[in-house]
This record gives sequence, C-alpha cells and structure tokens, in this order.
Amino acid sequence: MCAHQYKGADIAMIIHKNGFTMEIKLYYSRNEIWIPVPEECCTETGCDFRTKDARYQAVFEEKGEEETAFRMGFEAACDTRMKLEVSLPGEEDYYHVIPCNIYGDNHAEEVRNAHRMRIGEFPLLTREHPEAAFCSPCWEFRADRAAMPVSALCCKKGTAAVSVEPYSEEEGREDGTYLKNGLFAALPDSFGVTLGYTNDPVTFLNRSVPAAATGSRGRKASVTGRIYTLAGKGRPAIHDIVRREYEKRHVRPSFRKTFRQAAEAMLDAFCGLNYDPDTGEYTNRKCRPFKEQELKPWRNVVEIGWTGGAILAYPLVMSRYLLGVPEDSKPMQVLPEEDKPTQALSEDGKSTRELSEDGKSMQELSEEDEPMQELSGDGKLTQALPEENKPALVLSVEEKLARVLSGEEMIDRIVGGYREESGFFLDLYAPVGEGLSGRLNGWWTYYGLCRT
Repeated sequence: MCAHQYKGADIAMIIHKNGFTMEIKLYYSRNEIWIPVPEECCTETGCDFRTKDARYQAVFEEKGEEETAFRMGFEAACDTRMKLEVSLPGEEDYYHVIPCNIYGDNHAEEVRNAHRMRIGEFPLLTREHPEAAFCSPCWEFRADRAAMPVSALCCKKGTAAVSVEPYSEEEGREDGTYLKNGLFAALPDSFGVTLGYTNDPVTFLNRSVPAAATGSRGRKASVTGRIYTLAGKGRPAIHDIVRREYEKRHVRPSFRKTFRQAAEAMLDAFCGLNYDPDTGEYTNRKCRPFKEQELKPWRNVVEIGWTGGAILAYPLVMSRYLLGVPEDSKPMQVLPEEDKPTQALSEDGKSTRELSEDGKSMQELSEEDEPMQELSGDGKLTQALPEENKPALVLSVEEKLARVLSGEEMIDRIVGGYREESGFFLDLYAPVGEGLSGRLNGWWTYYGLCRT
C-alpha cells in the first residue's frame, strides 16, 4: 500500500509503496530555471500552486500495489514547463534506464578505452570527463526519442520507473500545436519526466556531433503517466514495465484489404511517391509538420543494405510476378472466417459482395464514386475522376515499372559494384560523389569498433 509524508527542507513528498521509499518533487520553469513547488501547496493527492501569472497542478491516484497514475498541467501567461522528479535514496546498485538512450553509464570506461581516450559516440551518464560534450551526470531527451517513453532506476530491491505521454496538445493556440514532453535521468538516484522538454545538456545531433539544446514550452497543457514500483525482480523488472506501457499504446492491425490490394498499394507508393523522376532514383521524402505538410524528395536511397534502396529491389521484382496476372485469373485468396465478406450470386450468376444499407459494396466504392488512380507524365500517381466520355488511364504493373527504376536494374547495379581486389561490394549502387569514393558511404566505418 501507499503512505505519504513530507520532507521539509527538500520540499519532497515521501511515498512508501511496495517496499520502496520514493521522494517525489515537482518543479516549474521560469526563464529556463527549475523552481520547486512550495511544500504548503502539496497534499496527499498532488499539488495546486499559483503564481501571479500561472497555475501548476498535479494529481496522483493509486492503481494497485505496483502503479500510481498521475496527471500534471499548467496554465500560464508566458511559456513554461513542469517537471516530476522521483528519487530512491539509500538503495544499492543503481542502474538508470531510458530505453534506447541510457543504460547505466553506457559503458563509459569501455568506450574511453576502445576509442583510445576519445569520448563521445553516445551520451554517457557519468561525472567523469566533464570536458567532453557527451559526458554529463544528468541527461534529458524528448520522450519520443526513447524506444518507450519511460525513465527507470533499477536497484538491488527492484525497479521503479515513470512513464509519460510523448505529446500534449497545447490549448488556446492554433489546431495541431503540440508540446513534446521529456524524460530525464540524473546521478545518483533521480529520474522522471517533464511536460515540455529540453535536450539537456546538449542536443545529440549525430554520433560525436553536439548541437545547441532544443526544447518545447507552452502556456496551457497537461500530460498523464504512471509511476511503477516493482520489487524483488531486480533489473529484469524493466522488461515488465516496458511491456505494460507497450500494451497501453499498441494498436493491433485490423485487416481491411486483401493481400493483393496491399501489395498493389505498396507498388503504387514506390512508383508514385518514392520515385523521383528528376534524379532517376528512389528517395526518402520529408516534410515538417505542422507547418510544411507536403512530402518532398529529401535523400536518394542508394545503399545496398540496411534501409537503402536495395531493400526496394526485391518487392519491385516480385511485384512483376505476383501482380502481373489479372486478379480474376488468380486462385481465390483464403481469408480468416471473421474477415470474409458475405457473398451471393447476382442474377447473371456472378459473385457479388455484401451490400451496405445504401446499396453500395461494403468493401468497394461504386464505379461512379471510386477515384481512378493514374500516373502523370512525371511518373507521379494522381487520383482524379474520369472526364466525361474519357476514361481515366489505368496502368498495368508492367507499365508502372517501365516508368521507374526497376528492381532488376537495381540488382544489376549492385552486382556491378563488386570489387575483385577486395572481395567486397561498393556499399552504394549509385554515386553520391565524384570518383570511386562516390560509391562509398562509410557510415559504419566512423564507429570505434571499425577503427584499427
């Protein structure tokens, strides 16, 4: 069960739960400085604190022996943030975890030795080497940069953790304005979450490249999360916590299309969205929601592996064989019983799908309502209703593939990059620079494990 008391000088709420003694502190931000919420504003169930131009609130609710739900929020006349900090004083064998970001000190000593005194491929939670940009006793990240939005502290007794929703809609501003929330870990025994975030102490831009801290602040927003206390399981308890959070967020797929329809949609996306006719290559696309919502070509994907363009080669080749035969001449696809459409025979003896109340097919639009897909002159898919007395152009699989770089061509390029003198392939199947080096990416060779 849970019991509360207060620790005067440090302005902390003390919670005894499931064998853990947790100190919980709440802070608000003013001019990038964290200020503790006064003790007299805290109660057993949270806090309610007002300044002349802002109000900060937090509410806690027990959810069984191992979980406590919380909500915190603010309304202010100027941009601000809010922080929930949890500490486990007096425990042994501390080990911080922010999934995919922090695992203990991220093997700081091993990194130092492997890199011959060169610190800084990743953030290191350590007091050692304060001269290095990526060595710090406290790290804060955007919550959506973690594999799961959780900050945990493992110890000999078990594992405690705090989760947070990665985004909070900011009320009172234009639609689609969201705060990005944060996770943090601090030596020796503190961890928690923030409403609004800052990359602290720096932004981890790229491997050993730091950048100025970025952040997100607002004037009216709230967020929910959970405090976990799992005793007796040691570090492995973090797996249980991650699974619980995963179940809260995971949306299981509900199939509404046949496998053929899905494959055709994938081919259309490759040919009409990812293919850039100006460069003759497939590209990543980018936009910047919410201000720039149009996807534009960003970077040609020409690597032979990983997430490179060669990953597209196989489905492009197979689409020629799997989709080249008209659907009405292929065997019927067997669907799970619950997903099968109800079928009946029409007067002419042909199979029809179940009709909705308005007489239209439940899986397909009628011909007059269904937008026809076509490829424009520059190879991009468009949707348009046919002009009067002029049917829209519907391209076959072969016609679509003829307008783009085919999978067979991509494979030929890869094979053409084989180097007999080394026995290796060039890792780019198309140049991104001048000379032979233009076919070398070098991504992995930058890592310490590849250095000799």
